[in-house]
Amino acid sequence: MTSAVSRRSVLRAAGVTAAGTAATFTLSGVSNGAEAPVFAHGVASGDPMPDSVLLWTRVTPSPEAVPGSGKGAAVAADAGFARVVARGHLRTGPERDHTVKVTAGGLRAATGYWYRFTSQGKVSQTGRTRTAPSRDEDVESLRFGVVSCANWAVGHFAPYGYLSGRDDLDAFIHLGDYLYEGNSNPAGDLRPSVPPNELITLADYRQRHAMYKTDEHLRRLHARHPMIATWDDHEVADNAWSGGSPSHHPATEGDWAASRAGPRPGT
Repeated sequence: MTSAVSRRSVLRAAGVTAAGTAATFTLSGVSNGAEAPVFAHGVASGDPMPDSVLLWTRVTPSPEAVPGSGKGAAVAADAGFARVVARGHLRTGPERDHTVKVTAGGLRAATGYWYRFTSQGKVSQTGRTRTAPSRDEDVESLRFGVVSCANWAVGHFAPYGYLSGRDDLDAFIHLGDYLYEGNSNPAGDLRPSVPPNELITLADYRQRHAMYKTDEHLRRLHARHPMIATWDDHEVADNAWSGGSPSHHPATEGDWAASRAGPRPGT
């Protein structure tokens, strides 16, 4: 696995900024820069392809723009690269919960990259990612970390921290239950959940996802390796099947088909 990045694989892109403010986003071989509160939820990469990788962060442009609030100014994000291989532009704001998701394309296969965001003069932590091998390459071996079932309320995420310290992984695969939607026994929680109720609305899901991103082990893992993810039941409801779930109560949580299709916008 490539631990350093050559000059040829240095990428630069414009990152995230409040409207009207200059900002930059950089992929490079330099791992430095302290994380600022504007990037309180860290950085992440995923879906590695031979020529692209997905990059993610969440911006907090103002104190009131907390996850799920729908508040805060609009934020602009641009992506492009030195020795230009791709350019892009997206705009985010409260309607997207200030998240930024950029597909960095035109990359070299099986190559490691560093990346970081800057906004409002602040610099995010530096993330590391890696592209997949070429589709026609005869690959001798790949190594993945495999994780699943992360219930915030009943334990800490030390295994994530362990995998974040590995230098020999091409990616980590999450088999589902990245988060748990329920909160059946708040009084017995090792760590209190936000929000303190079953996830129903889009704002609920945004808050819970953001809460998970405050875990230091998970943040380090996302910043260290790209994620390949799939779903399990707790992303919607425990023991879910096509016709419902014993944990889903229509009287208080709405129609099952609507819930499975996606969380309600809420308020």
